[in-house]
Amino acid sequence: MLRLGARAGAMSQRIPAANVVLIAEDGESFLYAVSHWRLTKRFPVLIDDGSLASAQRIARFVRAYKPSSILRVRTPDEPANAGAADPDDRQDRAARMRRAIASAWTIRDEDEPIAPENLGELWKQLGFEPFGVVVADAEDPTWPAAVALAAGHGQPVVWLTYPPGWGAPGNIGGSLTADQLRELNEAIVQRLRADGRAFEGLGNDIDAITLCYDGPTKVMPSAADPGVHIALSDCIGRVFDEQQRPTGARWAWCGQIVGGGGTKGSESSAAYEAMCSLFLRPRMAWLFDGYEDKEPWNAFDMTRAATALEREGVRNVLDDNGRQGLDDFRRRAAGIGWPWRDREAADRLRTDRGEEAVNRESLPPRRGIDAELVMVNTSGNPEFFDLRPGQGRVGDLPFLRHPAAIYFVHSWSAANLANNEFLAARWRQRGAYAYCGSVHEPFLQGFVPSPIVAARLAAGVPWGAAVRHEQSQPWKVLCLGDPLMLVRGNVPRLEGAGSGVTFPGLSDLHAEVAGALRERKFERALRLMGMLGRDRDAARLLAALIAEEEGAAQKEPAGAHAARLLTPDAALQGLLSAYFDAEPEVFARVLDAALERAGSNREWGAPALIDTAWHAMWPRLDFLSPGEIEVLGRCVRSSSRDRDAAEFQRAARGAR
Repeated sequence: MLRLGARAGAMSQRIPAANVVLIAEDGESFLYAVSHWRLTKRFPVLIDDGSLASAQRIARFVRAYKPSSILRVRTPDEPANAGAADPDDRQDRAARMRRAIASAWTIRDEDEPIAPENLGELWKQLGFEPFGVVVADAEDPTWPAAVALAAGHGQPVVWLTYPPGWGAPGNIGGSLTADQLRELNEAIVQRLRADGRAFEGLGNDIDAITLCYDGPTKVMPSAADPGVHIALSDCIGRVFDEQQRPTGARWAWCGQIVGGGGTKGSESSAAYEAMCSLFLRPRMAWLFDGYEDKEPWNAFDMTRAATALEREGVRNVLDDNGRQGLDDFRRRAAGIGWPWRDREAADRLRTDRGEEAVNRESLPPRRGIDAELVMVNTSGNPEFFDLRPGQGRVGDLPFLRHPAAIYFVHSWSAANLANNEFLAARWRQRGAYAYCGSVHEPFLQGFVPSPIVAARLAAGVPWGAAVRHEQSQPWKVLCLGDPLMLVRGNVPRLEGAGSGVTFPGLSDLHAEVAGALRERKFERALRLMGMLGRDRDAARLLAALIAEEEGAAQKEPAGAHAARLLTPDAALQGLLSAYFDAEPEVFARVLDAALERAGSNREWGAPALIDTAWHAMWPRLDFLSPGEIEVLGRCVRSSSRDRDAAEFQRAARGAR
C-alpha cells in the first residue's frame, strides 16, 4: 500500500501545475487541451457541456483550486488540430486519445510532440515504470477520465469494447452477471499479458486498475440468488480460480469511474473526477460519528480518525461524543460551526466594514460546507441514515462548495447509483468525486474501521487501497474514483496568472462575464460568475436585479407589468451562488423564481432545488420573514413529508 502511494506521490510531485484552469466546450477541445500538457507543467481541464451540473462541477473545482486565471479552450478549426477524424469511428477515436496521452509526455513546449509508438521508449529513457493501468472503451462516456488519468499518472490503457449486453453506457444502477465479470476480467488479463506487464501479485509493475466504465457497479455472483450483489470494483484486480471466480488473492486495487450514468453530463463528470484527483489534495475534513461508544462500534471512533488526519495537517471538524444526532448533522451541513470559515468571514467583514462590525450576528451568510474529505459512520437503508438520535434523509446531505471524497460506513448507500433518492447518488450529485460505500448489506466488518482509513490516507496510502481490507474475499463495498487519489502531500504550483499556458484557441472567461453584463444577458452572466467561483458577485447581481425589478414596478401605472429581470432561467443559474452567499431574503426570492423551472429541468430538478430551502431556512425557523415562509411552504418533500410539514407549521406559527 505505502509503496504504491509513494510511487503515485512521486509522480504528482514531479510535474508542477500551472495556476490556471481551462474550460473545454466539448470532447475535442478537451483532448486538444490535454495534448498540451508537458513534463514542465500541467493544468486542469474541465468540460462545460452547457448543463447546470457541469457548471456546478466547474464552480466547485475552481473554489478549491483558486487559479489566477480561467480560460475557455476551443479546438482551432484547422484539420491538423482537429485530427481530421471521424468522431463516430471507434478506432479513430482511440487513436486520437492515444495521441493526446503521448503528447502530454512531451518535455517542453518547443519540442515535437511525443508519438504514441514512442511513449514506451521515452518512459525507459526517463527511468519511469508504470504502476497502474487504465481500462477503457473509446465510446464509453468516461473516456475523458481515461485520457487524463493515463496521461497524468503515466499509465498504459487497455482499450476494450464493452458489449452492449453489459448495459453500457449509462446503466450504473444495474449489475453484471458472473459470466460477464469473467469476460471482463479475462479481457483485461489477456491484454496485460500480451503487453508483457508484470501484474500477478501486489508489489509488481501494476498495482492499480482504473476501470472507466459508465455502466454497472455491481455483480450478481449467483443467478440462484439474484437479490445479492457484490461490488464490481472489488472483483477486478483479483486472482480468479479454476472455475473463473474471483478469490481472496488480490493483484491490484481497483477504482471505478462511472461518469454521469449515460446523461449529457457523463463526459463532464468523468473529466471532473479525474482532475480533482490529479490536482487537488483534501486539506479540510468533516468527521461525523453516529455510532455508540462500545464494541464493536467504537472500532470506528471518529475522534481517533481526526487525530490521524490532524498529524498530516488536514484541518477537521469533528462531530462525536454527544454531537451525534440529526440536529447536529443538519447544523453542520447547513454551514454552521465551521471554525476556519467563521474566522475567514470575520476577517472579511473586518476589512470591509471595520472592527466594530464583527460579531456573531453580523457575520455574512456562508452556507454549504468546504470539507474536501467527509467520513461518516451511520446505519440504515439506501434512502435514510440513523443517527443518535434522529434519522436523516438524502435531502439532509450537505451542498459541497468544494469537491470531496466520501467514506460512508453504512449499509446499502450505493445500491443504485442511478437513483438520486439514494444516498450515494445524492452525494455524487452534490459534488463527490470519490466515494466508498456499500452496494448491499456488508455487515460492519465489511468496512475498514474509520481510524485505520484516516491513518492510511494520512500516511500516503492511495484511495483505492486505503478504503479496503488487504486480505478478504470479494465483497460489497465499492470504490468509486481514481484508486491512486492521494490525501498526503501537495501538488506543486507554478506562480503567475496562466503560468505560461499559451496556445491557439484560448480566451478569458472573465471577459465573457463583462460582455454578458454589458449586454444585460443576466442568465449567462450568473452562470459564468458561478463557474468562476464568484458567488459573492453573483449574489450581489441577484440582489440588484430584484431591487431594479421592484423599483420599476413602483413606477409602472396600476395594472401594468414591469419587465422581469430575475427570470426563472436566470434564477436557476444563480441559485447555488445565492444559497452559498446571498442574504436570506434574496435567496428566498431567487429560489421562488427557480422553482418555476424545477419540474421541467431533468438534470437538476425539484429535489435538489427544494433541499436548498431547508438547508438555508431550517436553522432560522423561528425568525423567517413572511416571504421566506411562503417559499418554504412550496418545498415540502415527499421523502420527509411529516418532518417538513411540522417544521413549516412551526415557522408559520412564529410569524403570527
